Amino acid sequence: MAKPVTIDDIYALFQASQEKADLIFAESERQMQDLKRIAANTSREVAGLTTRWGQFVENLVEPAVVRLFQERGIQVQETARRMRSQRPGAEIEIDIFAVDGDVAVAIVLV
Repeated sequence: MAKPVTIDDIYALFQASQEKADLIFAESERQMQDLKRIAANTSREVAGLTTRWGQFVENLVEPAVVRLFQERGIQVQETARRMRSQRPGAEIEIDIFAVDGDVAVAIVLV
């Protein structure tokens, strides 16, 4: 015949269930922290890659800008990179800014 279940048996079962749930929760928390760390590292790496890619493209485009505008009669004499405007409502980053005395050309690479 089966032994009758007592209140102590039920408490022991709840205790064991709670301990198992606590272990699972602790492991889930650890995994969540690992995931957050990995996501933060990935975001930093992608941001760095984006910046390097942008600089690479600017390095390719800038020499061609001078030549192309001079071929069209705009005698570009100066170029500058990464100019920023912080004016309220007019925030912008100009990747290449080319100047021909009284003519300026702003180039934004997308």
